[in-house]
Amino acid sequence: MLHRPARAAVTTRKAALVDGGAVVVLLALVPVVHSLGPMLRVPFWLDESWVAMSARGSFRQAFDLTGPTPIGWTLLMRAIPGDAPERLRLLPFLFLAASVPAGYALGRLLGWERRAYAVLAGLAGAAGALLLPAQQVRHDLKQYTADAAITVALLTLAAWAESRWSYRRLGIFAGCAVLAMFFSHPALLVGGAALGAFVLVALVRRSREELRRAVVVAVAGWLAMALCYLTVSRRGQIDSLESYWGGYFLRFTEGPSLPGYLVMRLDGLGDLLGLPWPLFLLLAAAGVATMAKTGRPVAATSLVALPVGMIVAGYLHAYPVLDLRTSHFLLVALAVSAGIGVAGAARLAAHLVGRWRVVVTAAVVTAAVAAFVVANAGWLRYYAPPGVYPRHPEAFAVGEPRYDIRAQIRYVEANRRPGDVVLLSSWANFGFACYWRPDPPTFVRAPDFGNGWGAAYDEAATRIVIAATRDRHDVEAAVIRAVRLLAPGARIWLIRTHLEPFEEAGWTHALRHQRVEWIPVGPEPLGVFTAGGSQ
Repeated sequence: MLHRPARAAVTTRKAALVDGGAVVVLLALVPVVHSLGPMLRVPFWLDESWVAMSARGSFRQAFDLTGPTPIGWTLLMRAIPGDAPERLRLLPFLFLAASVPAGYALGRLLGWERRAYAVLAGLAGAAGALLLPAQQVRHDLKQYTADAAITVALLTLAAWAESRWSYRRLGIFAGCAVLAMFFSHPALLVGGAALGAFVLVALVRRSREELRRAVVVAVAGWLAMALCYLTVSRRGQIDSLESYWGGYFLRFTEGPSLPGYLVMRLDGLGDLLGLPWPLFLLLAAAGVATMAKTGRPVAATSLVALPVGMIVAGYLHAYPVLDLRTSHFLLVALAVSAGIGVAGAARLAAHLVGRWRVVVTAAVVTAAVAAFVVANAGWLRYYAPPGVYPRHPEAFAVGEPRYDIRAQIRYVEANRRPGDVVLLSSWANFGFACYWRPDPPTFVRAPDFGNGWGAAYDEAATRIVIAATRDRHDVEAAVIRAVRLLAPGARIWLIRTHLEPFEEAGWTHALRHQRVEWIPVGPEPLGVFTAGGSQ
């Protein structure tokens, strides 16, 4: 009896060392599997540019500039040290890395009968987050990796809280769920679903004590979430985005049936799940069953509620369903669950064998992970061109930019003479503001943009002209204004990016009287001309 506390302390220290070592190894593998170098070199595309610019305004402007990005995530960008704009991609990379130990923690905290099984389940769950091909196309400056990491972390917190029901643990979960809403929009769905799961599990168990605790904390949590949504999150809803996401909303009276829509979208994911989607979902379901069987029904129920809640939100036109970007949190959560499902199936196989159960379980998990790596070797260290989301690793050359407004801007900065005018296409607005160094922009409301604002310049003072929209009349009006600002003998530099065919036709029409020289400075050529003449 006298030696048991010391023995328990030694066991606890060993467990901490094992868990700590596992997390260190997993984090070390993240830059091995994911290529960090291109993130810090490749120029921003359209959406990344305005996200980067949203961190440059004053704190008083933060709510106006954050747009559909969670305000907390926008403010976190200010904490990234350095001067190069591309360094900001470290933030989504750090969240991507965080999803891996979060996956380990979820599998580890399940109620396994032996610690070895818990560690194996943790490693398998972490492998799901680390190796999922969809993570390889999430290296851009957007909040979607934060959505995934926070989702898995909240599921882990739910598993921790239900391991010992108390007001303290449930309150910590509810508080973290509310706090997470400042950094991730899906946190509302995940946190709200988990609080409901606590109530549901208590009802099924017919435990009055657990039910009382769950109801008190859930009601308080739901009220706090509603307040946070109405005062903070809802500000990110922009009318133009609803039309943008129209194809990902569900309708009762038109379009495909719900099963048909889901199959269409899952087929559209291509190789990004790493497995045929029926097998992927089957393993994820096995993970849910494993969570429930190992004494974590709240975590299991919460995970099941995520796709259901997304579908409901899709019918309400509140959240796009199975879009690659906005559904990234669900894909990663299911990948972690699939890893846990592999561990659960391996444990079941070992039980049937009857001998060397831990060894058999470890062997099956190792073989499954190794097979997955071999089958998806083309995705390892893959870097998708910014603004492009390939469904297959051979779709585009790795790291080859499709857009490069930075190259155009640097050329103009090096060759612009006094009196020259810079003319921008509408969607060059944000990239130019991000990379142009001589003149700081001002921020103005722009309802036509999906973020609700745009950059602007005093045309007379800076000789910088931006087409108001991609419409043909606005393009022609911008060309006319640029010509009027042109000093004698000066030139007009034409910077365009993300052109659609209809916009290209508008520029061709607007420039029909000009002799434009196209300079091949990158994948998007730079134009230069003088009014009515050549260079």
